[in-house]
Amino acid sequence: MRAASAASDLKRIAGQLLLVGLLAACGGGGTGTPAPVFLQSDPATKSVSLMLTSSYNSANAGFNFNGYDSGQMVVSVPDGWKVTVTCGNKGTGNHSCAIVKSVTDQTVAFPGANTPDPVHGFPPGGTQTFTFTAANPGTYRITCLVGGHDGAGMWDTFIVTSGGEPQIKFG
Repeated sequence: MRAASAASDLKRIAGQLLLVGLLAACGGGGTGTPAPVFLQSDPATKSVSLMLTSSYNSANAGFNFNGYDSGQMVVSVPDGWKVTVTCGNKGTGNHSCAIVKSVTDQTVAFPGANTPDPVHGFPPGGTQTFTFTAANPGTYRITCLVGGHDGAGMWDTFIVTSGGEPQIKFG
């Protein structure tokens, strides 16, 4: 009987170790790094906070916002909502953030929708904030206006919707 009990205890312990190992492998222990939050909204005040990080990683040779380039990140905000953008620069050169109407535009789509001096940008390690009101439903571009950056793919999509909730999609 003692041998059967010892075998049963070993199986139970082996099962518990397997469960602990599986939880650790899939992050079930809650010790993993949380996913970054790039967009937060407050429906009561009709306001949105958008975090954009230039050169977030090495994707597209660093010509990206939050790791996405060439329109892969799509931010949608309802018409009339206040948008506060915090633009950070993790790159090795100057970058800027702006919302423009189309690929050839150097002028912002909404008053105040750019970091100061967007053509020259700001240096690595810096952060700048700007606020504007989303208006005129349609599709716009989040871009870096430093020379050649938009052409290198450093742009994403900003959509002003007629209603609904703010959202961010990646793809």
